[in-house]
Amino acid sequence: MRHRNPFNRKTLKPAVGSQRRIGLDAVLSREIARRRRTEEELRAYEELARQRALEFRTLIHAIPDRITLLTADLRLGWSNKEADPAYSLRHGNPSSPTCYGRWYGRSEPCEECPVQRCLVSGHTEDQLIRAPDGGYWGIKAFPMRDESGEITHVIHVTSDVTEKVRMRQEAERGGRLASLGQLAAGVAHEINNPNALTLHNVPMLQEAWEDMRRILDEVQAEKGDFTLGRLPYSRLRDQIPRMYEQILEGSRRIRGIVEDLKDFVRQGDLSVLEPVDLNAVVQFAVRLAANTIKVSTDHFAVNYTEALPPFMGAPQRIEQVVVNLIMNACQSLPDRSRAVRVETSYDSSQHRSMVRVTDEGSGIEEENLSHILEPFFTTKRQQGGTGLGLSIAARIVREHQGELTFDSTPGQGTVVTIAFPVSKEPPR
Repeated sequence: MRHRNPFNRKTLKPAVGSQRRIGLDAVLSREIARRRRTEEELRAYEELARQRALEFRTLIHAIPDRITLLTADLRLGWSNKEADPAYSLRHGNPSSPTCYGRWYGRSEPCEECPVQRCLVSGHTEDQLIRAPDGGYWGIKAFPMRDESGEITHVIHVTSDVTEKVRMRQEAERGGRLASLGQLAAGVAHEINNPNALTLHNVPMLQEAWEDMRRILDEVQAEKGDFTLGRLPYSRLRDQIPRMYEQILEGSRRIRGIVEDLKDFVRQGDLSVLEPVDLNAVVQFAVRLAANTIKVSTDHFAVNYTEALPPFMGAPQRIEQVVVNLIMNACQSLPDRSRAVRVETSYDSSQHRSMVRVTDEGSGIEEENLSHILEPFFTTKRQQGGTGLGLSIAARIVREHQGELTFDSTPGQGTVVTIAFPVSKEPPR
């Protein structure tokens, strides 16, 4: 069988039919190549989209804040694991629960809802709430708009801002205390001078009264009773000595308050340090508080751990802390049958020398426990407490890089522990 030659013998060019087939094959080849490139590009875009989705999920789940996408009718779109694991990065639908129903078991939106305010204002809204456990949560609502500018969704972000709030409160409190310290320094100075005159002059007046009383007794024996300051001498004779004692007692109390104020204002002077023998400090503090111990309890015990390693500090300042704790323990006892125990110890795992003061007193109510280190907070105001003792003690312990902790049960007693790090480096 003879095959037909597609080329013209004279011109050696393809025949017309063959030209059409060759042109069609070229078009098909180009189209196939284009489709392959398109498919490759689509696969590359899909891989990039999967990679971006993975990065987004990883990022969203790694954020410690609670993040949720809410629809305009407050239904859950998706959430990261911190907010709601059940709706982790799932798209919402009309059957999705509302945020107030899902999270709070409510049938209506929450009052002062920042998401609703965001939907109305069109701007970012925020809110600070306090949790039942005492922590603080900051809520922010960010609007999301479509191409026409309408708000379709809201990003709801909840952050634990407890530490930030407390730091801010501490800074504000520090500013108030600085002003209070300046005021206290001035008041202490103004009170101390006239009070010193009272403390100095009353004993002289007491001696003078004893001399005058002998003379007045002779006058009374010779002429009978008479009046002094519109009162019978027979009545004043025994009252005046008690009046002097009351004046002295009140003046000494004023002096104690002034000393507390001066200690409160005084900054810690740790420029000159020396090795602190904690056992020796406790022994001296017990001697200073001996009278209070004697009149408060029949069951006082002290136990010293031998060979406590020393640490660098100011022994007199630490003695002040231990005395304060022993006095507080004694004052908390309802009667003499309750005990107070003091002991020293060493924590080798944390390299700390410690003092523990335990009492069987009235204990500290839970609502007061978080305030006992605040300046001027006291539950013994009627007994003359200033509320500065524990505040000053806590500051001294902090100056030595130590730790002061309380464990108390109302009606059963309190355990106070002071721990000082044992280090060759001086406190900063």
